[in-house]
Amino acid sequence: MKSLALLLLAASLPLTACSKKEDALGTSLAAPAVAEAPAPTPAPALPAAEGSAALAGGTGKAQWTAPPTWTVEAPASSMRVAQWELPAPAGKEAECAMFHFSGGGGVDDNINRWIRQFDRPGTPADGSGSPPDGDRAIREVNGVKVTMARTQGTFKTQGVTMAGPVERKENYALFAAIFEAPGDPYFLKCVGHTEVIAAEEKAMVGLVNSFVPKQ
Repeated sequence: MKSLALLLLAASLPLTACSKKEDALGTSLAAPAVAEAPAPTPAPALPAAEGSAALAGGTGKAQWTAPPTWTVEAPASSMRVAQWELPAPAGKEAECAMFHFSGGGGVDDNINRWIRQFDRPGTPADGSGSPPDGDRAIREVNGVKVTMARTQGTFKTQGVTMAGPVERKENYALFAAIFEAPGDPYFLKCVGHTEVIAAEEKAMVGLVNSFVPKQ
């Protein structure tokens, strides 16, 4: 996944549930156990979000600041504590959602599953190809360990309810962050057209940088 700029690695850069649970774009959080990979070497500090204006948000256990250009939406499920539509040109779209609930598992399990929701560009519709590569990095934000990841390719989704046929979306990308906050973790997952995700990546990093846990 070399076409996106290596911002998370060059700049300052858990969930196997007992039952199926909806994730940021409708896929199940239930997944087979995956061996934990060694933690990457922490990267230098991430850049702050561009601009000074922002939209403050959060729950009783954490808070964060989203860019003012993002449109706040009503969460599509009870597991989403925040949801945003990202600014995008006509015909292209992207969404970010923050999740928080009990019953989560390992960080690598979740990231590996999210990456497997993508096929490499050009993969046949029968899914006979393999998942794309992904960038990962770890850092600390206000005392919280955060693992970031991204990838791109053909995104496979069945929507929030997981009830419909698989829809394949070409030229899509993922930006994700898992916050190992005290208690249950928080999960930020952004998926959309590669151009939109690339354009909003600094804003996503800024949101990550603003995350503050509450004791």
